[in-house]
Amino acid sequence: MTIKVEIKNTGETIIKPQPEVSSLVLNGTKAIIQAPASYPYVTSLDPGKSVSMTFKLKLKCKNQVSIKASIPGVGWDGEVNAQPCASFYQDCVDRVNNLRALENLSPLVRDQGNEESADNDARANYEANIPHSSVSSDAQNECPTYPNTSLILDDCIEKQMYYAEKLCYEKNPDSCYLDKTCQCGHYVNITDNSFTKLACGLYETPNGKFKAILNFFK
Repeated sequence: MTIKVEIKNTGETIIKPQPEVSSLVLNGTKAIIQAPASYPYVTSLDPGKSVSMTFKLKLKCKNQVSIKASIPGVGWDGEVNAQPCASFYQDCVDRVNNLRALENLSPLVRDQGNEESADNDARANYEANIPHSSVSSDAQNECPTYPNTSLILDDCIEKQMYYAEKLCYEKNPDSCYLDKTCQCGHYVNITDNSFTKLACGLYETPNGKFKAILNFFK
């Protein structure tokens, strides 16, 4: 993740920045940013003048970032509370609704109130290493771990749960939960018209991969 900020002298006198000019607070833990010695930084900053700086950070999915100035008279203008995976929850619901639209089904409502429970299900199932060991919904789809959330949407939900399982369903709709070589229960949940809400959950594993849960509600 890249954070671009503008450092501005908001005071009335020239600022001569010290090597330590700023700090990032990452989930409550303070990390010092050292001012680079070369361009684009400057050795002094006149009142009202500013300079842009770019910081590259490798963040975990749930990291919250806030930027704070550490010397008087320096104002920051940049991204605050950046969360790399925040869009996954909406993207997950949107992807399922796009697939439901192919079946002329009504869209599901994003159930934000149950997303924390879905996150907990994802973590519990990962730690138990047993599919659906924790289910806080009327029905649940579960993805294995993936290196990024894009693959969860593209490979797990769309390619596997929808298109591949649809073929199995069309061959024998009564064998969804019996034929282990050609299952289609995930497809059935995605296209079940009795469901009205969906809460997606995500857990970032200790090795930096992601496990997702789709919890369906009537």
